[in-house]
Amino acid sequence: MNKIVSVGYLDSATFGPNLSIYTCWQSATLLDILIASSEKLTRDVIALQHISYIEPGSWKLGVLYSINVKQYAASQKGYRFLEALKKNTEQLGSVFDAQPSDNNGNIHCISDASEPAIGFVEVSEEKQKRIFIRNLQVPDWTYNPHCADEQVFVNLPKDLTDATGMGLMPTNPFKTSGNAIELVSFAFPECIDCTLKGTNIKPSFWP
Repeated sequence: MNKIVSVGYLDSATFGPNLSIYTCWQSATLLDILIASSEKLTRDVIALQHISYIEPGSWKLGVLYSINVKQYAASQKGYRFLEALKKNTEQLGSVFDAQPSDNNGNIHCISDASEPAIGFVEVSEEKQKRIFIRNLQVPDWTYNPHCADEQVFVNLPKDLTDATGMGLMPTNPFKTSGNAIELVSFAFPECIDCTLKGTNIKPSFWP
């Protein structure tokens, strides 16, 4: 975070914006169990499957969004295990949801046969695909961070003190005379410091 070193005179070298907190990335792992069966289909192909929902106006599509999907083929027993696991972990909480059921899978505790062991082991082929979605590909997304700059004159020490006292951070200097900065733009940290939501270390897969 930049700090004011003098209220009477500021220069670009000591008061420039911190560019390292302007661009960040955030990653997350989807914890839902996504399954689909082709048992009653004429072809062994799942043509359509809901994966993730991004609410309208979300900051996730503010610039660029990426998702990496991994797909596994499961046996009938493996599918039944995942189906029961999904019901037991994601679909409980209301009177209309399924009741919890035994779901031990095909693993067992070898030291104590009475000890419950939950899990299913099988060999399956993995296929994966990563896609990128740019903001321009989603018309009328209406993402708005609702951030506004507060412009403060350097020659008004009280205004500068008030701005920093409110936790505001400097963004860009304006109206410079030589190296002297006469007007500075401030904003709240959540509008400037992207490390509050993610990391400024670019992922290896990012374009």
